Amino acid sequence: MAAGATVTDRCTQYALDVVASVIIAGEYVRLACQRHLDDLEKAKAAPYKYYFDVEKSEEIINFAEELTIAEGDEQENVTAYPFQCFILGSLNGWRTKEKGHRRFRTSYVQLGRQNGKSFINGILACYYGNFDGYKYGKIFCTATKQDQANIVFDEIVKFINSDEDLSEWFKVHEHNHTIDCLCTHSEIKALSGDTKSLDGHRAYLGIVDEYHAHKTNQMYKLLEGGIKKLKSALISVITTAGFDLKWIDERIDRALFDYSIVKTQYAGHAVEIAAAAAKDNVDIVVAIGGDGTINEIGRSLVHTNTALGIIPCGSGNGLARHLH
Repeated sequence: MAAGATVTDRCTQYALDVVASVIIAGEYVRLACQRHLDDLEKAKAAPYKYYFDVEKSEEIINFAEELTIAEGDEQENVTAYPFQCFILGSLNGWRTKEKGHRRFRTSYVQLGRQNGKSFINGILACYYGNFDGYKYGKIFCTATKQDQANIVFDEIVKFINSDEDLSEWFKVHEHNHTIDCLCTHSEIKALSGDTKSLDGHRAYLGIVDEYHAHKTNQMYKLLEGGIKKLKSALISVITTAGFDLKWIDERIDRALFDYSIVKTQYAGHAVEIAAAAAKDNVDIVVAIGGDGTINEIGRSLVHTNTALGIIPCGSGNGLARHLH
């Protein structure tokens, strides 16, 4: 590396921006970012067991951004959002000082709908399946129903089929929901509710999708039990933040209130929805989400006659906790 060269560290940059309130985030996200920054300082001391490998962190982010999104009118390369850089970079960057194994063996990610939950796990599965150096590994995409387990599996297949180079390293068997990783002889498999399929297997990567829908934690426990002797294995638990919107219909009297439910479709959409509601002199806009959603809606209602209501459904809900 040339003298004076700057090393990009998108994971740490996100943590800095969240802690400095440049990026609005909930309480738990801020705590995770603060822990990252605190641990960077602790890692400078010899007794601390872990260190942050910026190159490993950037490696998986760069890998993600080499993937192709084929869905839609035109293909485009992946562009990782800052929060996705933080998740991927943290999981792959933090290492043990003794032997360089990954620090985190379990992760829990809670995101709103349409925020790329399965997308993140698809990246992890592709990377750890063929490009992490671990051979003959098992990667399981699990859920309560086969259709749900197939969502992550299908994300992986789309990545593979969208890239001629990538397709040379994988062989997809859609009839039994498996993918052969040709470089490492590892296997990716989608499983549903059939815990017997996990008995006796050690998952190098175990993905538990839509964890809130699991009636028991048996699937998680089987995956957890199988990784005890694997030093760098990971269980990635991911679920949807929020609640069933039918709850509103069951409790609001339509004879007294005229209301509609509008779901956000993309970053910044809440700003547009709230501004349009204020322009139409809507009496109340109720934000259902976390601090980020509330911030977008709230700033569009400032100096208007439209009131703001809050139903907290984010990962941290810092504002709602403070007001309470």
